[in-house]
Amino acid sequence: MVTLNEIFDRTLYSYSYDDLIMHPGFINFPLEKVNLQTQLTDKITLNVPILSAPMDTVTEHKLAIQLALQGGLGIIHNNNTIETQVAEVLKVKRYNNGFIDTPVSFSEETTLETIIKARKEHGFSSFPILNQKKCLVGAVSKMEVEFRDSQTQVSKVMKLYDELPKLHIKSRSAWSRGDYPLAEAQKIIKEKKCNRLFVVDEDQCLISLITRKDILETLRYPLATKCDSTNQLLVGAAVSTHPKDRERIVALYRSGVDLLVIDAAQGNSSFQIETISYIRQHCPKVGIMAGNVVTRQQGDNLVAAGADILRVGMGVGSICTTQKVCGVGRGQASALVDTQKCGVPIVADGGVKSSGDITKAFALGASAVMLGSMLAGTDESPSDYLYEEGVRLKKYRGMGSLGALKVQKINRYSESINKVDIAQGVEGSVVCKGSIRIYLPYLVASIKHGFQDLGVETMKSLHTSVQNGTIRFELRSPASYTEGGIHSLFRFTQTGQLM
Repeated sequence: MVTLNEIFDRTLYSYSYDDLIMHPGFINFPLEKVNLQTQLTDKITLNVPILSAPMDTVTEHKLAIQLALQGGLGIIHNNNTIETQVAEVLKVKRYNNGFIDTPVSFSEETTLETIIKARKEHGFSSFPILNQKKCLVGAVSKMEVEFRDSQTQVSKVMKLYDELPKLHIKSRSAWSRGDYPLAEAQKIIKEKKCNRLFVVDEDQCLISLITRKDILETLRYPLATKCDSTNQLLVGAAVSTHPKDRERIVALYRSGVDLLVIDAAQGNSSFQIETISYIRQHCPKVGIMAGNVVTRQQGDNLVAAGADILRVGMGVGSICTTQKVCGVGRGQASALVDTQKCGVPIVADGGVKSSGDITKAFALGASAVMLGSMLAGTDESPSDYLYEEGVRLKKYRGMGSLGALKVQKINRYSESINKVDIAQGVEGSVVCKGSIRIYLPYLVASIKHGFQDLGVETMKSLHTSVQNGTIRFELRSPASYTEGGIHSLFRFTQTGQLM
């Protein structure tokens, strides 16, 4: 039984999660006292320290929305056009709001056909109608659209201005969120039993919009990852180091993205340092996650360049073949212990097979984990369903697989040589897990049980207890590892287990 430092200070081996086991601590608090909150940047606080991997079979807006509502953070993949990625980010940012200062609106001459298309594109059920002076003249909702000819103009079916619930202010220049706190607007919506409240000035110009749905979402998801001032959900997006992606970086920044993740298999490069510098210069308010790295030297270079967070892991993902193809990488446990010395939050990316691995990742210094395969099987992931031997599956592939490389505009692993793509990943499938709304709370509860067993209530106390040697570790023999898993059964099922 030794401390973590004693294991890694004297070893010549590269260790994974399965090579280590932690000793239990003393429990003197109930499970509900465990708080997993973590601080990634000064503007990003996660109540659930889980990020989704920026992979085209894992994260688009549906998963990013649900993950943010639960307290995590979704990272939109960049295996698409700039316009598509920006649209995905905007769908997350527009899902939940306090005061909507730039609502999607239409003119009186707009046809219902356009409204129907907008509903499908944005997911909204109602839109304000403005005249040429940008004054509110009415609103059109699902009730007005149904059973109508698609070529009918909205002016003939919309609810008129006098019928709409409104909050009146003197002028746009007098508009202040401090003068009209969200709680007061919510009170009006509750009293008037309306779905939307329109904020207008004395000239009837639309200033802002508040919806009942946003209020209900706030009550339903108290741990949601969102901006306090706007009530919007937070979201990240992946970008590459290629010079052609500078346009993507700026477009994402203008869309309101909260975190840019520089997506590279080997992050210790002049290309990544130049990209960090570009982001710092042109997008000063956005957070930067750099990587991937597995050593302190790699991480120090990126932190010196201006990275806020380090993404740790190389060749340890379930669909990644980098270590076999290139002979380069590191065991994830060793990578975390080394890179956590860089002085910024680190995110463990890859190698997680169970909730126990997530608890180990936090003990090894990670402030959060990034999940790919564990989220790929959820209903909200963008991949297709398939059945094999009666089991419902979802497609899952590495971004270095040949399938992903075929549609990539820019190869995140390396430039092709003589037009030959070298795959550093495979394509496969994972068992469906149902909705993330059910799966993630189950996963979080399992992690909290791990914290309780260790005798720690918070992420900070876990890190402190590991560093001062209160939490002890042991290396596992092959027999010990086998004994710690399922064994000696004639038959068993996977029901209720986090695989």
